[in-house]
Amino acid sequence: MQQTIYHPVRETRMTRYPISSVCEQGCGTFNEDHLLLGTQTFGVFDGSSSLTTDLFENKTGAWWASFLARSAFFQEDIPLAQAIPLANKNIQQGMENSGVDVTKKVHRWSTSAAIFRVHNDRLEWVQTGDSLVGVIHDDGQAELVSPYTNHDRETLGLMREYAARGVEDIRTAALPKIMQIRERMNEDYGVLNGEDAALDFIASGSMPTRGIKHVIAFTDGMFPPSQELRNTFDFSTFAKRFQDQGLQGILEEIRAEEEADPHCHIYPRFKRHDDATAVALSLG
Repeated sequence: MQQTIYHPVRETRMTRYPISSVCEQGCGTFNEDHLLLGTQTFGVFDGSSSLTTDLFENKTGAWWASFLARSAFFQEDIPLAQAIPLANKNIQQGMENSGVDVTKKVHRWSTSAAIFRVHNDRLEWVQTGDSLVGVIHDDGQAELVSPYTNHDRETLGLMREYAARGVEDIRTAALPKIMQIRERMNEDYGVLNGEDAALDFIASGSMPTRGIKHVIAFTDGMFPPSQELRNTFDFSTFAKRFQDQGLQGILEEIRAEEEADPHCHIYPRFKRHDDATAVALSLG
């Protein structure tokens, strides 16, 4: 097997706007999230937890997916819409170099991503998967600018049924469903995983920065635990908590709720603590 040899790129933080960020490992062996802090470009990348035990240079495929996707956005003089295909290509090349059997989707390295850029009085963003981008306006109104697709709803619903039946390890019980959903990547929902079809699920947009107070990108590890399995995300409540507590305060509250539900029976989820990453840029 060929070896993948990549070197991390040093990040710079020269923007004139105040930045806050968190990137905290969950209960897994690796933090499979990555955080991008550039001069104009900021983002979060959440590698999909590997369903195999394979390691590549002592890292999981999920770690490599988010790492390689992030590397496409350090060149800030190209539009985000051009960087996204490069991110997807980086993942494909990494898998090929590592001898991954890409004919099986459960073996593919995959990641969600949410990236935004502030330049020349405009906000530009791109997104795929369940990492999201939202804005808070000067008047306090909050708007989730990227779409949210809850592709985990079916699996989490099944896990809730198992919990009601008294099954202790609900994730192991639901593993066949988890693998079934993973096989539907870039068919029912989008992720960056090297497939050409990944680009069909990219969401993007731009808007003037006038009237925008905060821009936030965050992975699903920053979603407050919930018993409801909705296809919408309550960004208004998230935005209020951000303005009251900041990103670190939100994360601490999430961790406390998760700690009180160690078996994931009250709040169905895949692990006790997920990796959690977010970045907020304050324009106002």
